[in-house]
Amino acid sequence: MINKRKTLVVLFGGGLVTSFLFFAFLVFSQTTFDNFYPHPGEYAPNFHFDSEENYYPANPLIFYYDENLNELSGAVAVTNYNKLSLKEKFNNFTVFYDVKDSGGELVYQYWLFYVLNDSFNDHYGDWEFVQVYVNRMDGGIKKVLASAHIGTTTKTLFAHGELLNPSFKHPNILVEKGS
Repeated sequence: MINKRKTLVVLFGGGLVTSFLFFAFLVFSQTTFDNFYPHPGEYAPNFHFDSEENYYPANPLIFYYDENLNELSGAVAVTNYNKLSLKEKFNNFTVFYDVKDSGGELVYQYWLFYVLNDSFNDHYGDWEFVQVYVNRMDGGIKKVLASAHIGTTTKTLFAHGELLNPSFKHPNILVEKGS
């Protein structure tokens, strides 16, 4: 079972849609976060989606399991997801997180689950991640890593091209169509 403590809720920035990007900002934890670490919202990425994207991060328990927790096929999950309006898809937008403590740094892991990856290698159920490495002493970001598919299917967009010791607090992640 997924620990709800590790689920973030997303607030969309004013419904802003451009021909290229859609903004999503992670803002609140559903339950109280352990005060030992800064809240994951402090370093949460801003996700920018291609305007033609059809699938957004969601909770797999909602689409791949019925009310009795019986597993559903990928085809059924996709059919159910595709019945949603765009607003309903945004309301189901979910990002999971975890924090790893390696002594001198904290690693904030943000996990995104897609009901379908509809790019050059179509497949059901796709997990992606962004990891933000934070200096434990000063709270500054040391490094940002993100998963990416081969080629141009998924890319990360970092402010000023910085990957190490960036000057921003919330990384900007570009999610291209079909990622």
